[in-house]
Amino acid sequence: MPHTITIYNKFNDKYIKNILKNVYWYGSDSINVSGKGIVDGGNINIIIDNDNLKNYVSENLYDGKNNTYTIQKGARIVLGECIDIVSLNDIPKTFKQVTIFGINENIVGSNVDNILIIAK
Repeated sequence: MPHTITIYNKFNDKYIKNILKNVYWYGSDSINVSGKGIVDGGNINIIIDNDNLKNYVSENLYDGKNNTYTIQKGARIVLGECIDIVSLNDIPKTFKQVTIFGINENIVGSNVDNILIIAK
């Protein structure tokens, strides 16, 4: 079942919100605990399909303009449609949120182009 996400890109010390619909959010956000503390937290995988790539620009070309977004390590993604923010602390705690730590761009000019985001 497709999901809606909000991506917050930071540009010139401001957070710019972009909402994407019909993406796939899956994985486990559980934490595994052992006798030595936290061993591993689960990953959340987010797939952005070809339809959502129309407004995507690479990180080095991103200029913060409305209706464009980029995927950058350390950026915050929220499950659902969220509010405009000044600080990441403004995101309501009722929303699931993750931070991007891995990106796989699968863009070759075909109708199955996509970006896989790995987040925690």
